[in-house]
Amino acid sequence: MGISFILRFEFDGRGAGWTDVTPDLHQPSGMDGGFGIFSDQPVDRTATTGVLTFNLINSASSDGSRPLGYYTIGHENQRTDFEVGIGVQVIIDVDDTQIVMWTGEISSINPTPGILLQRLTRIVAVDYMDKCARTPLTGLGDFTNYALFSNKFENAAWDKTRCTIDPNVTADPYLNPLADAIIASAGPADTHILSQTFSGRTADATHVWYVFAKAFIHDWVYLEAVGTGGGFSGYFDVSTGVIGTTGAIGTGTFIDAKIINAGLDWYVCIIIGKAGPAETAWTNKVIIAEADNDNVFVGAGLSPSLYLTRAQFEESTWGSAWIETEDLAVTNNKGLVVEQNIREEDAFYKTVDMLPVQPRALSVAAGSDIFRFCFDVSRDEKDKVNTEFQRLGLSAMGLIYTQADGTLTYESRSTRALPTTPVVDLTEEDLRNSAPVLVDDQTKDTINKVTTIIAPRREEVAVVLLYELNQPQAFEIGGPYQVKGLWTDPAQRASRAGGSDPVEAEAGVDYIFNTEADGSGSDVTDSMVVTTTFTGNATLFEITNNSGAVAYATTLQTRAVGLYAVEPVALYAENKELIALWGEQELTLEMPYQSSISVAQEVADWLLFILSTRRKHITEIPMFLDPGNPTRALELIQLSISDRISITETMTGLDNAHYFINAISFRMDPQGNVWLFWTPAPSITSNFWYLESEGFSELGITTWLGFAYITDL
Repeated sequence: MGISFILRFEFDGRGAGWTDVTPDLHQPSGMDGGFGIFSDQPVDRTATTGVLTFNLINSASSDGSRPLGYYTIGHENQRTDFEVGIGVQVIIDVDDTQIVMWTGEISSINPTPGILLQRLTRIVAVDYMDKCARTPLTGLGDFTNYALFSNKFENAAWDKTRCTIDPNVTADPYLNPLADAIIASAGPADTHILSQTFSGRTADATHVWYVFAKAFIHDWVYLEAVGTGGGFSGYFDVSTGVIGTTGAIGTGTFIDAKIINAGLDWYVCIIIGKAGPAETAWTNKVIIAEADNDNVFVGAGLSPSLYLTRAQFEESTWGSAWIETEDLAVTNNKGLVVEQNIREEDAFYKTVDMLPVQPRALSVAAGSDIFRFCFDVSRDEKDKVNTEFQRLGLSAMGLIYTQADGTLTYESRSTRALPTTPVVDLTEEDLRNSAPVLVDDQTKDTINKVTTIIAPRREEVAVVLLYELNQPQAFEIGGPYQVKGLWTDPAQRASRAGGSDPVEAEAGVDYIFNTEADGSGSDVTDSMVVTTTFTGNATLFEITNNSGAVAYATTLQTRAVGLYAVEPVALYAENKELIALWGEQELTLEMPYQSSISVAQEVADWLLFILSTRRKHITEIPMFLDPGNPTRALELIQLSISDRISITETMTGLDNAHYFINAISFRMDPQGNVWLFWTPAPSITSNFWYLESEGFSELGITTWLGFAYITDL
């Protein structure tokens, strides 16, 4: 009983279960962790990497259950499957009620050396935002979906055995009405199978087979990927997101299984493995199941058994972003192309697809904006996924962060504009045993002018040369050589550009090779193999020289429809009285994908209202979890990012002051006491304006203008 930490590791892979390692946690060293947006500034829209640090006991236990060097990589007694990259989860237990506080993976293992020092292993773990910060927007290679008609299960490419398909009956996780129902046919007890056969696959290569599934009458789905002699399989509970029995079939090799919460009760069910040493022909199956290890039942032929969407079969070691196919396999490069008229949440989904390791779960709120152009200002040569997240957040005033359980979250601007009451009202009683709330009354935090900047685009009406090699380049025999051509404005080559509808490279036009740099030698273009992959702002040329000698590229270019940012438009709101009193204190907010002047103006007006109101700037709210009051402790640890709180504290002048939680940190001190620390962002106590809604429409009396519901749809 009381309040304590539980530490768990995911030794067997994501989704395969957690192991309690709390007995090996060195409590006197304490533990520190946190996640979220550690700022209250409006320009910070994306969370930084959440970090967890603690020590493990690395000495032998008296009962022999933990040998010396248990937590040292490479030690003869190293714990099985203890490694960098395994999952870590922290839980706070309050009188046997357990709340997840942090989820991530180990990034650093540092054992204390020698025999005289304290035998501990220092662990640093990071949350999912670390992958977002390290993953580039391009350069992850080509991926081919061999599943034909990958979102049209009614097509004849899919064999139906004792089942039927009712197409396009419900929304997929992305709110597109393209998901199908699979219906178990009436008849005696048997299997009900949707399948597709493939040939010409690489023997003994690792393949991935996945499908999006949603429970209806049945909760389980069983996947198989098999050749004539073997394969691999897995059961998935798509009502709870749990992986069931998995394993190899015959001579096949099972490598891994994953289940990812895609939102709206959809799950991505993934199996990874090999069919066998000489297998090149496969039959992949989606089988309705009643329970784990149970896929034989009497079909009714009436209601949908499950909903399905987005199947993919690829040769890789992990599941890449889904690729839509029709009657042919399709290869896509892992890169962002320019999108037009795309909803803000769909732009977020496409950016998440850049990540080779997908998040444990997604929570995506429907937004209000459609971006006329998107991803054209991404820069392949330097940008990471979180850079793009920040652009999306600034453009739509959304927030992107991970939750305590590892769920990657997109929060639209309307979330915090809802007329909610505080989840918790903090009083002096709550704060009396805590460190002081850090309150700042400096006027530097009072913004009296806000400028929002949008960048209109100019689009060409025809293709132009967005990339051209400016001097000959030598290519030795062999390859392939990877050359990235960065797109620029033809009228000003120093200015980067985006583009759409790129033209596939044509020999003799877009690439010419010669045995001499000045082009005076023999033309060897026909002996060169050149393939191109396009993103929204660059071309990746893959060049192989089969000419038998050094070949010089005298021409190498890309034609596409150019897209250029033109003179930015600045909109502003100001409080002249405060400017006269304190001088101008300005906040500038660039919204790279926003094209609506009305939205940009409302953002400026709203931020000025929030930031020019005289308020208490709170850096951090520390909270001691009192074991003598477990009910209150449980209320506090269940709070999440974006929950609204209020604070009343006499000495600091806080009187029902409202804030949103932007980040959450926690600490276990050497005595085992548990602390919470919240990073707050300002709010107001009034409600927001809803047209013709009694109690919410008396502008300036009961409500304030709610910019978050301004829409350009």
